[in-house]
Amino acid sequence: MAASWPYTLISDGFWPLLIFGVAALIGIVHRTQQLGKKNVANFLPLYLALLIWNVGTTYWLSYVEEPMGIKIFSLAGPAILNAFFMTLPWLGYGFLARNLNKSQAFFGLIFLWLGYEYFHQNWELTWPWLLFGNVFAETPYLVQWYEFTGVQGGTLWVLLMAIMAYRVAEKGIVVEDWTREYSLRYFLPFMLVLIVPMLLGLLVQHEWKGTEKNILAVQPNINPYTEKFSAYGYQSQLDDFVATLQEHAAETDLALLPETALQEPNRYGFDSEGNPILSGLWENQLDLSQSVNVLQRNVVQPLQLPVLAGMSSVHMVELPYPDPYLIRPVRNSNKHGRIAYNAALFLEGDRIQSYHKSKLVPGVEHTPYAWIFSNFKDLALDMGGTTGSLGTQEKRAVFETASGIKAAPVICYESVFGEFVSNYVREGANVITVITNDGWWQESAGHQQHFAYAKLRAIETRRDVVRSANTGISTHINQLGETVKRLEYNTKGALLAKVKLNEEQTFYTRFGDYMGRNALFLAGLLLALGLVRNVKKNSPIG
Repeated sequence: MAASWPYTLISDGFWPLLIFGVAALIGIVHRTQQLGKKNVANFLPLYLALLIWNVGTTYWLSYVEEPMGIKIFSLAGPAILNAFFMTLPWLGYGFLARNLNKSQAFFGLIFLWLGYEYFHQNWELTWPWLLFGNVFAETPYLVQWYEFTGVQGGTLWVLLMAIMAYRVAEKGIVVEDWTREYSLRYFLPFMLVLIVPMLLGLLVQHEWKGTEKNILAVQPNINPYTEKFSAYGYQSQLDDFVATLQEHAAETDLALLPETALQEPNRYGFDSEGNPILSGLWENQLDLSQSVNVLQRNVVQPLQLPVLAGMSSVHMVELPYPDPYLIRPVRNSNKHGRIAYNAALFLEGDRIQSYHKSKLVPGVEHTPYAWIFSNFKDLALDMGGTTGSLGTQEKRAVFETASGIKAAPVICYESVFGEFVSNYVREGANVITVITNDGWWQESAGHQQHFAYAKLRAIETRRDVVRSANTGISTHINQLGETVKRLEYNTKGALLAKVKLNEEQTFYTRFGDYMGRNALFLAGLLLALGLVRNVKKNSPIG
């Protein structure tokens, strides 16, 4: 299963291996049933298999430049937890296999796993990196129908192929007197399930639509550990950005700067009446920020070039605040608190707008279920995390330029979530812009997988995707999920993308992860049916 994934062993991965891996998990469940063991006996082999898959695929999480203890925890924490969560739907399938007929149990497996994937994208411990449908990220020509189903359509395909492969292995081979007879009864359905979606992927036609505009993606190639967040380096980084934008302004309709491109020391004090005096990227008064003023004076206004840039911003709020877990302390004041954001800044003319990253990395950018785990902040800090949580916003923002570009300011981790990104498009976005910093895990599979998943967002929404990455990969992906241009990792430069602004909405954009929502409900019904059958079977009266 790990070898099937893009960039684990080979660039495109070898997705058919995932089918046989999932079929083997089905075999584990049925083998324990045949041996008369209890369902709990499935846990250890299933958990170990899924743990190996998690570690083998996301090993790059340990590539952080931190002490060995943090390296180990960065990989082991997510892998151990995620493998555990993944095991639960399989235990549910084992329960159904013991209490329902085989067909009903197979439907149950499909509903349970699709429901799990949907749930796992929408709770605070989310880590959807290994959705089955993501395995096709480097073979987008096979899944052009994602514009109707999203990634969960690929998950359904994998599950159907795995079930049919298991049936071929279980029933399609009959052993008598040391001879083998191959039955077509199960082999032909397997081939149909394998081939038909492939043909659909190749036959689905889509014209690359929209008015053409030029978007510039800047890749500064700044080391996030030694340079990026230096208290004295932000000015030289800003000057470098200005020089790059001035060089390309004549041919650019919108410029992108990567995640947290703008950094300033955020200082504060109080006047004699207790009112805050602020200096830095404070959202209370972004018009007074040095970074904002430099960009406006040297790029935005004289060159009439809109800029969309990542920034680390803060907001001073009065206490009490509705969500106390977001509040960071303010010295010399018990009436004020600070909220920190991983944000996007949009500048055009005199306009200043911001968007706050709203899909945050658990344990790094926010404390999951803070009302329970807020007392563990010090432990998180010792292990390289952050104290407290970053702020978010309820509604997706779209930044519209005077030239007609309606940009979705997708920030880093957000680009892994299909339905979440489709929300930007429902708000009117005609192009997807991803600003990210993938330099935390060095030159590993991490930044490559992250880049590959953006191809699936392009197909789902039929929007061009332009990525501006701090150290790479910056790229232009068209509406077919094809890479048009790219800047490689650890390369400094700027990429000019000629994008098409598509205004049409796909079926998936309109309805999102409808498969997962319905599957979660149907899984609950089948589990209830299984419970009734189990009670009846074990009842003295029954």
